[in-house]
Amino acid sequence: MKKSLLPLLLIAGLASGCATTSTLSTKGNVSVAKVKLDSVNVNLNQKYDNPVFYSQGDIEHYLSECLVTELYKEGKYQANAKASVNINIDYKRVYTGEAFGMQKSVSRPRIAYNYKILQDRKVLQQKEEKDLSINAGLLENLKTVATMDVGNTEKEAENSYLDALCRHIAEQVY
Repeated sequence: MKKSLLPLLLIAGLASGCATTSTLSTKGNVSVAKVKLDSVNVNLNQKYDNPVFYSQGDIEHYLSECLVTELYKEGKYQANAKASVNINIDYKRVYTGEAFGMQKSVSRPRIAYNYKILQDRKVLQQKEEKDLSINAGLLENLKTVATMDVGNTEKEAENSYLDALCRHIAEQVY
C-alpha cells in the first residue's frame, strides 16, 4: 500500500505550484476600469553573466510589450487612460547547474514584483508578491525533473517565463 502512494505523492507535489508570499494593500484600493503602462523597471540578478540571454534592458522591453498585450486582453488597458501603472520586478536568473559553475542553460527564474496604480498622484492600487516561480504544469514539471532544464540555451528559452509573468500581473490588476 505504501509503495503505491509514493508515486501519487510525487506527482501531486510536482503538479502543485510553488509557494508565494503576497500582500495587497487594502487601504485606499479602488477598482480601476482602464490603465496605461507608465513604467516597467527590472532588476536582473544572476550569478553569471551570459551574453546569449536577455539583458536587463531586453527584459524590460519584452515585458513592457507583453504587459500591454495582456492588459489589453483582460480589458484593462487604454493608451490614454488617466490611471497609470508602475511595475518593479526583481528577476533572478537561475542557470541549470550554476552551483557547479555551469551557465549555459537557464532554468525557472525566481521573481518578485510590486506595482502601483496612480491617478492624480494618488495611489489607487498597489500589490507586492515575492518568491514567485513558474509552475509549468504537470508535464513540463516532469520534464524539468527529468532533464534539469539542460538544453535551454537560447535567448527564447526565457520567453515562456516572461509571458507567464505578464499574464499573472495583468490578472492581478483590478
